[in-house]
Amino acid sequence: NEPFRLRVFQVATRSANVNVNQVEFGKLHVKIPSDDEQFRIIDGLENLDAYLDDLSRGQTKLQNIKTGLMQDLLTVRVRVGVDTIDSTVDT
Repeated sequence: NEPFRLRVFQVATRSANVNVNQVEFGKLHVKIPSDDEQFRIIDGLENLDAYLDDLSRGQTKLQNIKTGLMQDLLTVRVRVGVDTIDSTVDT
């Protein structure tokens, strides 16, 4: 929130780093969302977390499939025929 950031810089001391002492920082007013909005935020974050878990499980599954296919190809359990290679590739 830009107004809050500006208020912080107004009470900050400046040198190589910007510092705000606890007394001045404690005087700043912070807007807190209503309980209803906080619950909506929590619900949204939980849904996002579940979505990311699903994506991670999907990625793991695909990595396992890739590893299995590579092992099959490298151990010649599965052969790749010449007719399956794209004819547009120059050899």
